[in-house]
Amino acid sequence: MRRKKRSSFPFISLFVLCILLFALLGLVQSKDTSALISVLQEFLPEPSPTTSDDDALPAASALYATSSASAETTGQTSPDSCYAYYYQQLSAAEQTLYTTIYTGVSDRKDTIDLNTTDTDTVHRIYHFVLYDHPEMFWCVGSSQSNVYSTRIEFMPDYSCTREEISRRKSQIEQAAAACLAGLSADTTDYEKVHYIYTWLVNTVDYDDNASDNQNIYSSMVGHASVCAGYAKGLQYLLNQLSVPCIYITGTLSSGGTHAWNMVQCNGKWYLVDTTFGDPVFQNTQDIPESNISYAYLCCTDAQFNGSHRPDEDITYPTCNSIDLNYYVQNGSFIFSYDHDALRDLVATAVTDGKDGFTLQCANSATYKEVCTALLDDIVPAVSNTYMQMHNLKKVRYKYSQDGEMLVFTLYWTE
Repeated sequence: MRRKKRSSFPFISLFVLCILLFALLGLVQSKDTSALISVLQEFLPEPSPTTSDDDALPAASALYATSSASAETTGQTSPDSCYAYYYQQLSAAEQTLYTTIYTGVSDRKDTIDLNTTDTDTVHRIYHFVLYDHPEMFWCVGSSQSNVYSTRIEFMPDYSCTREEISRRKSQIEQAAAACLAGLSADTTDYEKVHYIYTWLVNTVDYDDNASDNQNIYSSMVGHASVCAGYAKGLQYLLNQLSVPCIYITGTLSSGGTHAWNMVQCNGKWYLVDTTFGDPVFQNTQDIPESNISYAYLCCTDAQFNGSHRPDEDITYPTCNSIDLNYYVQNGSFIFSYDHDALRDLVATAVTDGKDGFTLQCANSATYKEVCTALLDDIVPAVSNTYMQMHNLKKVRYKYSQDGEMLVFTLYWTE
């Protein structure tokens, strides 16, 4: 049996340590701390590599910069569980950030760690998460960020506690179920959009002072909101029906910020502005409150380009089909001016027992001719027929004109 050779390492190590001890004592007495550190570094091992972000942080004096962001605002279990249009516009790396933010906000995390230092990109992607997901009603849209050397601590601002989220979510789902119960199984995509457009206009009051008016709780439960509530309400309900719907923010030519939608029916895209369907936005107080404007349902780019200007530098789908225009489908869309055809259209409304009519024109020139003919000739003449049918000695009529959407509406009153 071979005997192991005894190592001389302990004796050498002891000798070296003694020399080091005497050297350190001398340096301490001379107060040469720089030399002391130099000696220690010669004998101390190199630090082991680590994957901890905190261990890699710089000195406290340069630890982080704080920034904030705010946005006018945007459930499902993943970014793909609804029509996430903005998610689709991102690069692969940005989609990873989107998914991380989405997951964190879904869990109502106070802090979300992101592997980037680009706050502008983070805030932009956060807005896209909210634009794609109207069900995230507890997000107010603002946030704070702590920026470190290799990462960002992203901190969204929330309007609800976890308990409030659960309670409100239940209320929203009940309201949605009650709404969608009015649809049959064989309803077309257009019929779904038309139905929800009408339901929102009939159940929601436009109110600048409504609470939670930047999210669906205001429109679905509170029944009072502004444009964001209308647009997100339409998006949320169409998500339940698997109808692709995009939430868009921007400005109006008349001034002010606004929100509207883009929907897909049978493979074609159309613009929708549910807010302006509300009679409160019609240009006269004499039009009945029950008169919903369908001028903003399933529109083309040409119809919206003069008034609606999107915020985002995003390429949206083209909307160039007029086939689902409400007035086209109802035979009251005027492609070109024809005096006799126009008179027959108004006369038919009277003989059918209607108290008024609405029509839309294809272009400004036609609209001008139509309005002139109606007010100067056709309406006064047809009013005589209206009086005879209703045994009236006198009749009055009130009308509104929407020069942007080229819509003329008239009602007869006793």
